[in-house]
Amino acid sequence: MKNVIFCLSLLLLSGCALSKPPDAERTIALDSKAIDSLIAVATIFNEDKDTHTSGGKSLIDWDTVKLKDNKVTADDIVRIIQGQGGEGTLYSQNASGLGYSMYYLITLSNPTKSCLYSAECVLKLLKHGASEMSEKRDQAFLKSYIADNKKFKYTYFDPEKIIPMMKGLADSFTEMKNREIAENATLPDTQPIEFSYSNDGYVNVAIALLNNARLEEYNIRDRDGNKTEKYGNPTIYGRPLFSYPYMYKNTLVKQAKSCEKTSVYAKADINNACKRAIIAGVKDWLATARDPDISRLAWKMAASQSIFRGEIVFSHWAGMARVHQKSLNETGRLSL
Repeated sequence: MKNVIFCLSLLLLSGCALSKPPDAERTIALDSKAIDSLIAVATIFNEDKDTHTSGGKSLIDWDTVKLKDNKVTADDIVRIIQGQGGEGTLYSQNASGLGYSMYYLITLSNPTKSCLYSAECVLKLLKHGASEMSEKRDQAFLKSYIADNKKFKYTYFDPEKIIPMMKGLADSFTEMKNREIAENATLPDTQPIEFSYSNDGYVNVAIALLNNARLEEYNIRDRDGNKTEKYGNPTIYGRPLFSYPYMYKNTLVKQAKSCEKTSVYAKADINNACKRAIIAGVKDWLATARDPDISRLAWKMAASQSIFRGEIVFSHWAGMARVHQKSLNETGRLSL
C-alpha cells in the first residue's frame, strides 16, 4: 500500500530502525484513547511488515528485526516516542518526534475499535487528524506535546523542533487528502448495476430486464461530504433494494433450478412455464418500482415480506406493495 509506505518513509528518513524489545512492558499509565491511538500507529508498521513478508517493497528490513510475538505493538510505538530502542539503544530525535506526531494526529480523529487494525482506515485517521491540526493551530499541539511528556518522558524534549516536524507531517497528509479529493471529485455520482449472464436462456431474459432497468449504486461520501472511490446504497428507480445486488442474480438462478427440480418431482414438464412465471414476476416488480403511486412505506413493507434467507420473491414483493398501498389509501394504515 503506497500510502502506508509514504507514512513510514517519514520516520525512516530519520534513520529509525526497530530494535529488540526490552523485557519490561510499558510502565506508563495511559487511558484507553491513548492506547487505541498507539495501536493504530503500530498497524501502519505492521502493514509494512506484511508487505515485506509477501515479497513486496517495504521500508524496513524486517529480516533483521526481532519482535515479541513477531508483531509491532503499542509498546514498541511508546518506545519510539520515548526514544528508547531497547537493549541500551536509542531511536533518533526525528523518529521520536514524528512518532509522537502520528500518535497526536490519530488522537484528534477519535479512533474507533473497528478501525485500529486496518491500515487503510488508520491512514484516513491520519489525514483527518491533519485537517483537524490545521484548525487547532500549533499552540494546541505544543500544549499536548508538553503535557504528554509527563507520560512518555521523552529522551528528546524539544518544543522548538517538534513544531516544524509536526507541520511537515500534517502538511504532507493534507496534501495527500487534497489530491484525493480533487481526483475523486471527477467520479460519477452513481454507478449502474449490471449483472453477468448465465447458461440458462430464461434466466438471461430476466437478467436483461434488470440490466435495462435503472439499478444503480450511489457514491459514498466521507465524513466531510467528499466523494470516495466506493459506491453503495443500491436502488431501483431510486427505491432502495434492501439487500446486496448480487442476491438478485443469485435468486433468479436458484428459482430456475427449483423449476427444474419441481418438474422432476411432479413427473410433469412444467419447467418452461415455471421459468416464464419468474420472468413475469421480474416484469411486475420492475413496473411496481416505477409506479409513482406506490409509496416508499408500501415498498419497504412489501420488501420485508418478500426477502427470505438470501432469496427474493419478486412477484410477492410487487403484489404486497399494491396491497399495502391500497390499505394506506383507504385507512391510512398498512395492511395486516
